[in-house]
Amino acid sequence: MKKISRLLLFLAAVGLVTGAVIKLQGFKNIGDVFLGVSTLIWFYIISSFIYERAKKDKLKTN
Repeated sequence: MKKISRLLLFLAAVGLVTGAVIKLQGFKNIGDVFLGVSTLIWFYIISSFIYERAKKDKLKTN
């Protein structure tokens, strides 16, 4: 799981930079696609982190 998370984190960072550069070049639609996909990846990473942390805390209390 950690390898996949690191890969997704790398792809999200690259997507943000690529989307911003493409938008600055004047291609609004494809820049929005890159930024949207990278935002979805960030949401997935953050939600999985919160889920794992909550699961770990629940195991500590039991």
